[in-house]
Amino acid sequence: MQDRLRQELSARWRMTSTSRAASEAGQSIVTAQFAWIEPEVAQWAATVPDGLLDADVWLTPTAL
Repeated sequence: MQDRLRQELSARWRMTSTSRAASEAGQSIVTAQFAWIEPEVAQWAATVPDGLLDADVWLTPTAL
């Protein structure tokens, strides 16, 4: 999963960084920091099993 994120990092997906960690139970977790989420990213992320991807988005819409 992190390899796919890195492949797309410079190509199309507006990510600022990726990293790996492990949960207390030893489950691998990939964190990806995005400037914003494109529809393609959201569709792909929906296929990743729960708990494996921590997507951090720093530009989000706000209500006026």
